[in-house]
Amino acid sequence: MDFLFDFIRKHGIAAGIAVFVLLFLWFYPAFYASIDEHEYLKNSFLLRQYSISTEQHELYCGGNEIADGIWQSSYPIGKSVYLIPFSFLPFDFVFLSGLLIHLINFILIFLILKRQRIPSFWSLVYLFLPVFQWSSRTLFPELNALAFLLLGYYFWSSDNKMQWAISGFAFGLAGFFRYEAVFALLAFGLEALFHDRKKLLPLFVGGLAAVILLLSYNAWAYGNPFSTGYGSVSDQAGQGISSDFGISAITYIAILFIALPFSLWTVFKHKQWIAWAALTTIYIAFVSNFSPFWHFSFSW
Repeated sequence: MDFLFDFIRKHGIAAGIAVFVLLFLWFYPAFYASIDEHEYLKNSFLLRQYSISTEQHELYCGGNEIADGIWQSSYPIGKSVYLIPFSFLPFDFVFLSGLLIHLINFILIFLILKRQRIPSFWSLVYLFLPVFQWSSRTLFPELNALAFLLLGYYFWSSDNKMQWAISGFAFGLAGFFRYEAVFALLAFGLEALFHDRKKLLPLFVGGLAAVILLLSYNAWAYGNPFSTGYGSVSDQAGQGISSDFGISAITYIAILFIALPFSLWTVFKHKQWIAWAALTTIYIAFVSNFSPFWHFSFSW
């Protein structure tokens, strides 16, 4: 057994990357499966023309009509910006974007584990976890948001004030891919408040800079800093608590236990358990209210 662990430590990381890349290329995605993915990609072509709107609604597959015959994407801008370099390549190559961001996240997890003196071969769990493998084969923005969350955590775990500020900035930038990702600022702010107050101000300053950028974009794109492609924040908050909130929360927690049996236990055993517990709780509450599990149709 010691020989096996020694071999994995010495050669497993490189071998794991090689195996994953070969599997990705062997089962290379031929086309996206969602109109949402189409919208992210279409938006990247619009950005190349210094625009975020179009009259070609039939090519847009969604979005909001912001004026008579003028359509605009309802999604955050980050993923479309990331896809711009790939939009210059033949269509088949656009899916390399998922491979790239998946490997970037893998490297970030590898570096986080090394910084915390945890055997780095555990980063292979992320590389081959089915949910992340699937996401890497799509044009969805979750892995990009995760990249900034991982980057934020990497700098958070340092002993440098500037890096703590960069941590807050990275957490805030995650909101350009998924709005709810900015909850990481609140979660790690609570961690700093209760466990490490010297990190609180740098985290706040860095996070505030990123949030100002996000609100400025919203003001330019949607006419109000607190408006999004989904509608205004006040309108979303005014919807109240979903009738399926409780059963959805229980379902999402159950799914988390099934997918990662020790996930919640490890959250509360972590030395920064307040941050991870707060982030997990806030996010489950958010999706339970705004994306109730039992509102989805499971008929095919």
